Amino acid sequence: YETNPTIQYHDLGENYEILLKFCDDNNIPRPSNILSSGRGIYLHYTFECPVPARCKGRFQATHRELLRKFIPWGADQATYDFSRVFRLPGSVNSHHPRRHRCQFLDYRGKFYDFSTLCDMVLPKKYEDYKKQKIARQERREKARVEYLARRKTNALVPDERGAQGFKGWASWAKKGLYDLKTLGFLRYRGPVRKGECDIFCHEAGILLAQISNP
Repeated sequence: YETNPTIQYHDLGENYEILLKFCDDNNIPRPSNILSSGRGIYLHYTFECPVPARCKGRFQATHRELLRKFIPWGADQATYDFSRVFRLPGSVNSHHPRRHRCQFLDYRGKFYDFSTLCDMVLPKKYEDYKKQKIARQERREKARVEYLARRKTNALVPDERGAQGFKGWASWAKKGLYDLKTLGFLRYRGPVRKGECDIFCHEAGILLAQISNP
């Protein structure tokens, strides 16, 4: 953060009270500990228990939201992954011109319950997102491709116009379009992505040609 002119706060030094006031003014939970790394600062949020692996998504969402809130401080927006490690207090930062030693600026020793901290940080829309994610998962589990898997001869149903079965073939093609949509949903967890829809459009065109006059 030392050379970026867009960052609002510079030269924090040991005056970490400025940061704590920023947390209070922006409804951000105060960090458990504050460390000086030599070229910036670390904020630690210590949990009462280890975060279960199944909560990885919620952990990353909470971390991203904290990073977004600390953009005025020049927070590194790439530090939300689960495997990050931080500089240990007492270790020497060899990248600093004076080989600065990492040290505590403020040690509060406060422990947070993981779920409580997530509820404090994440906006309400995250709960809606989580419900939508569960609903999509349930849809994926129930989704089935039925008509495209059938052989053409089994799909033809003769009608009163003759044995050619155009009516049955068109009916199969219409249902096949729904299967195509299901395939896109299963692969992309939603609409087919831009730039990856060529094969889907090609197959849809073939099916549509059986329904209407090409």
